[in-house]
Amino acid sequence: MSEWFLKEAEKFLDEARKCGVNAFTITGGEPMLHRNFMDILTGIYERGMYVEEINTNGYFLRQGVLDQMKERGIRPLMKISFDGIGHHDWLRGRKGAEEDAIRAIRLCRANDFPVMIQTNVHRHNLDTLLETAKLMDSLGVWKMRIIRTSEAPRWKENAGDAALGLTEYYDRMLEFASAYMKTGCRMDVIIWQFLRLYPVSGSYGMIPVLYREKEYRDSLPVCKGVRGMVAVATNWGQIPPNVCFSDRDIMRKLSVHCRNMRIIRKLLIIRVLIFNGNLEHIFSGMMQTADTYGVDLPGKRWL
Repeated sequence: MSEWFLKEAEKFLDEARKCGVNAFTITGGEPMLHRNFMDILTGIYERGMYVEEINTNGYFLRQGVLDQMKERGIRPLMKISFDGIGHHDWLRGRKGAEEDAIRAIRLCRANDFPVMIQTNVHRHNLDTLLETAKLMDSLGVWKMRIIRTSEAPRWKENAGDAALGLTEYYDRMLEFASAYMKTGCRMDVIIWQFLRLYPVSGSYGMIPVLYREKEYRDSLPVCKGVRGMVAVATNWGQIPPNVCFSDRDIMRKLSVHCRNMRIIRKLLIIRVLIFNGNLEHIFSGMMQTADTYGVDLPGKRWL
């Protein structure tokens, strides 16, 4: 089964409400492909919960969809992928993807939906990053998140040595940050594992990189975001690992079934990720997690 039926989604939403869940992040794959996408969104709000953000490529964002959301009081942060002027089509593997993303951004801002873009940076699009940021600022984008494309096997197969080395990444991002703060743009920028830029106030913040070099601690995952996030797949309602950890055992410890959701009752916010597709697809940019730990994703049950 590659996606929830509506009755299964409604049962899960009932369980989430009983567990004290407050907010949802909707992501994928492309979540708007789900045949009951709007029904699921409506069901969240009918149960007194809300959608904090929707991750999408923007293709299915149309005026009719936004009108339905506004009628239901649904106005989440729209997190739209945009991987650089002149490079988005290549990375997404579809001609016209860049045009669709820009159209979706314009449409969301025209309807007063907040927008954040997420940009994978690599050697191919590095020189267009500043112009991309300027364009996004001119479109009224609220925030830009720049992410270093990592050396996942699938990426290396398709892009060769396009991934930035760590030293190269920090050097070039420092150059970008210095140039961006002089542009007069107002859009905030988050540079993965490095800086937060606030051009309106002319300030910035460092993002500390947390790690332990010689010992393992299950309280210190590589990605801090996992502390407030539980990912729920559409395959049997499973909760798969959603982050790189410093030990394989912790992945197994976190692999619990939805029926055990009460163990996370104390979380104030559980961001639930609604996936399209089987487990081999859900990691997408995190495919390196599976490869790192030798996990056979296709059909794998995390129980």
